[in-house]
Order: sequence, then structure tokens, then C-alpha cells
Amino acid sequence: MGRFLRTPLCSSLVRWVFPRPTFVITTNPGALLGNQLTIFAHVIACAREGGRDIWGASFFMYAQFFEGASRDVFARFPERRFLIPGARRARATLYYYVFARLVRVLITVPDPPLRDLVLITDYERRHALESREFSALLGARRVAVIEGYFFRASATSLRRHADVIKRYFRPLKRHEANAAAVVGAARADADIVVGVHLRKFGGAHDDNAPSLYRFQHGDEMDRAMRQTADLFSGKRVTFLLLSNRRVDPRRYPDFALAEGTGHVVEDLHALSLCDYILASTYSSFSRWASFYGDVPLYQVDDPARPFSLEEFRVQIPGFFDPSDESGSIQV
Repeated sequence: MGRFLRTPLCSSLVRWVFPRPTFVITTNPGALLGNQLTIFAHVIACAREGGRDIWGASFFMYAQFFEGASRDVFARFPERRFLIPGARRARATLYYYVFARLVRVLITVPDPPLRDLVLITDYERRHALESREFSALLGARRVAVIEGYFFRASATSLRRHADVIKRYFRPLKRHEANAAAVVGAARADADIVVGVHLRKFGGAHDDNAPSLYRFQHGDEMDRAMRQTADLFSGKRVTFLLLSNRRVDPRRYPDFALAEGTGHVVEDLHALSLCDYILASTYSSFSRWASFYGDVPLYQVDDPARPFSLEEFRVQIPGFFDPSDESGSIQV
């Protein structure tokens, strides 16, 4: 395959399949929904600035749930329509047997460079998508394969293209309706609905977690919930509990509670419909909800530390602090 990639026939085939300059995203599918949305959104912002299309190859697990990607087997941006029977399986096959294999070949046989295709990874460094260095890597090649997670447009660029990004990643109507029903029921006896994202890891991850994730306070969130309720003195507050694992509501007997449907896309959308988000640790999941719904979020770094309503801020996925772009590729 490495030899074929460097033939004139392959070059002609690439230009036929990709008539316009294109990014192909091949982020490891082990990066789950929040991470997949984050990398895709940043690449969309870059693509719109530079006039490129996108094939969201690694979005195959979630494409079926979103308006922009569900009707195209290739999960392309701008939105296209091309479905075949068994589209879900076809997307997975394309990722594992075409694009993932292509990445392995390009890593194994990097030279000589291809005329029309380049592989750019985050294995050795993180990439600012609007930098001169990244533009130099692209060159004039028709296809750039984006392998990894740490590729970031600027916060300014992401805000500028936010409406387009959100429209592409709008959940299908049935998932949107189920999420709205959950939040609507929570509002029935409440003035304020606070989404509580209890991000839980397995034991192996807990023992070896990166520093950013080392302080998770799912077991102590009742203290942060009490502080949050006190910020809305005189108002009825309902907490919508959402987690990647089962949460026993009996752990929080002093609060009015609601729960999601358990469907990852519906729970994510429900979080974006809340008035505020209380996050037990850093998570691209809760930060996407904050971005998508313009919902102020507070990340609990210390459940005993007093905090104010002003510390709830709308976040941008992929940035630890979107107000400071000096260290823009952090998370």
C-alpha cells in the first residue's frame, strides 16, 4: 500500500474522491463523545477559515445521532446527503479498514512525502490550527489527515463559527425532544435547574490520572450543591444529575433531584438546556454543553471552597480558560 500511495494513479484517485481541499479526522475512537465533538468543532472552525471540507471518519460512533452527520455515510462537513443500507456499520468499516490503515501505513512508511496527502499527528506536539507552522505542514496538499486530539483553532475563531458548528451538531429531533422533556419535568417545581455532571472514572484511571483529572469530587458534590442552592436564596432549585455511571440519588437526600434518560446524546443535550452547570471535574462533555447551550459552568476544584455566582462562566470546549489564549492548547 505504501508503494501504491506514491503512484500517479493514487494521486488521480485522491483528487477524484476529494475534489476540494479536505481534512480527514481520524482521532482514536477511544476519545468519547465530548472529545470527538471538541476536535471536530475546532477543525470546522479552521476549515471555514481556510476553505476546506471535512470528512469526520472517527465520528462514526455518534454520527447517527446528529442532524449534520446522520444523513451521510462519510460524516462530511459541509453537510452532505449520501446514505446506504447499513450506514452505521459502513462508517465503522471505513474508519478501521480504510482510514486507520492509511494512518498506519503513513506512519510506517513516511518517505518519500506524498504529493496530494499529508498525515499530521499530535504524537510529538500539539497544533494551533491557525498557525504558520500548521499551514506549512498542509502546504498545497489536497488531503490532510488529522490524527489525534490536540488540534485547536482559536477561541475567537470558534466563537465566530459557533452558530454553524451548533447547527451541524444539533441532535436529531427525537433525542432533542427526550432531553427537553427531562428538563421540562425538572422545571415543573423549580425556578432554577442546575445540571450536575458527575464524571466518574474507573479504578485504573483514578490511580494514573493526569493532573487535570486527579481531583474529582463526585463523592463530595453534595457540599458544592448546597453552596449552589444557597446562591439562589428564596428560589426553588432542582439538580439534574447526569453521569457516565449509575448515580444513586439517595446519596443526595436534601435536594430536589431529576435524572436524565441515560442516553449519552440526550443527557448531553439536557445538560445544555439547564440554567447552570456544576461539574465535578474537568470534562469536555460538560464544557460542550456549556458551549452549545451558552450555559454558565462552574468546575469544582475544591468542594469545601466557597464560590460565587460570578464564577459560573460559559466555556469553550478544548480550552481550560477561553479568556486566555496565550496557552490555547491545554486540554
